[in-house]
Amino acid sequence: MPKRTDQYLKRVDEIYKSDACHSLSIEGYNVTPELIDRVRKGNWDPEHHDADRQNRDALAARGSGGYPWTIIRVEDRTPYLSALDRASIDMDINPFATFIAERVR
Repeated sequence: MPKRTDQYLKRVDEIYKSDACHSLSIEGYNVTPELIDRVRKGNWDPEHHDADRQNRDALAARGSGGYPWTIIRVEDRTPYLSALDRASIDMDINPFATFIAERVR
């Protein structure tokens, strides 16, 4: 863990939009910094805005289950998908759990 949490949190805020867009793009969603801002400010309304309605699945994918968001960098796409396949197809969760644990550290 970082020694200066205030500096760490400042850095997280600085890269928040970029990381959110990258992680969703891995899953095939088209998310813009503007959409991230709308959600962050509470201005996202799928009932009244077509663009928001089109992004409903992407945002549900990010917030489902009540778990904290975990960012997977674009550069890690291949090992991420490989580990995910092992978990989904081979029923072997170990590579995926290891992958996520290494990224969280």
